[in-house]
Amino acid sequence: IAKFLLSNDELSKKKIGELLGEGDEFNVKVLKAFVDLMEFGALDFDIALRKYLSKFRLPGEAQKIDRMMEAFAQQYYSQNPGKGTFQNSDTVYVLAFSVLMLHTDAHNPNIKKKMTKSEFLRNNSGINNGEDLPVDFMEDLYDKIVSTEIKMETDDATRFTNAEKKGWLTKQGGRIKTWKRRWFILSNHCLFYFKSPTDIEPCGIIPLENLVVTPADMGRKKACFVLHHESRDEMKACKVNNDGTLVKANHASYYIAAANEVEMESWVTAIQSNIHKNPFLELLEKKEAQVRKKKHTVSDSQPHTPPQQTQAQNTTSQSSTQYPSRGEFSIGTM
Repeated sequence: IAKFLLSNDELSKKKIGELLGEGDEFNVKVLKAFVDLMEFGALDFDIALRKYLSKFRLPGEAQKIDRMMEAFAQQYYSQNPGKGTFQNSDTVYVLAFSVLMLHTDAHNPNIKKKMTKSEFLRNNSGINNGEDLPVDFMEDLYDKIVSTEIKMETDDATRFTNAEKKGWLTKQGGRIKTWKRRWFILSNHCLFYFKSPTDIEPCGIIPLENLVVTPADMGRKKACFVLHHESRDEMKACKVNNDGTLVKANHASYYIAAANEVEMESWVTAIQSNIHKNPFLELLEKKEAQVRKKKHTVSDSQPHTPPQQTQAQNTTSQSSTQYPSRGEFSIGTM
């Protein structure tokens, strides 16, 4: 099984990671056999780690990651006994985790304050059985990780293999009402659109949650349909910046055109079958309606009587309140 997982490049790296990370006795044995087939001897630490992480996608669960990194640590330590850098496999294990944290810090654009070299060294002080790893080794490792991103497998090429529908459509812009041709993919209750079929990251994502899709009359623009929320003025959607970060897209609706009426009807039908209801949103809207109704009921039950003051009341009010004169306000005390 381990040989099969290693030798078949068309397999999903995500599924391989999930299989290897499971804690069942069978999965643990497969992980051990999988790592035993990998050769880390005479490889620098970062090269060995990159090689290991290229064979699967790390799962999200902490326990699975722990088992997989421990397997790497034992294999790397057993195959590099003569280097003398590491006193035991626990050091390799801790350093591997530390490198993953450094990698995330260095290459995530959402993290503004990056880890410095001195902080990296300080964070790993005493991990080598109570001693520090050689400074030149650690500084070199830091430079390699920061300068060259570890390309972990993300299954980008196969992410939309099972998409329900793909094709070229023309989308009207939100703020600027120009029409642009985009490659659309309908998958997992979302509508993704790209500049090109070869792009990995989409330009935007439209979750098909509590939406309505219908044909639209756009005058000279034929074969159009429109997406909008069934009860709210704004849709839930997002755009993807060039750095990969997501930003909210402020759209009341999306107007999209197909090549012809037949293609438009096909897209409308496919999208309708992928629209799903969010029960929490429906409960929230019911609650808001109840609050509005209660507020109106209370307001209607209290007759509006404008306040009336007598001349004597006005005089009393003015005399009892001491207002400062124009020049008494001090900027320093405001």
